Amino acid sequence: MFGGQDRYSIAYFVHPNHDCLVECLPSCKSDTNPPKFPPVKFEEYLLQRYKDTHADRSTYKD
Repeated sequence: MFGGQDRYSIAYFVHPNHDCLVECLPSCKSDTNPPKFPPVKFEEYLLQRYKDTHADRSTYKD
């Protein structure tokens, strides 16, 4: 709970620029309620998600 009320978050991105910094909104954080995740550039996030969700083809034998 934040400020005595439940808080619901929905992330919605429509393919931001690769150099776009994705971070917690100032109104959603405080000293007692820090961001859950650190800021990240969209390109870094996207590349990590690809690595996390796609198989490494080098592990397959031909």
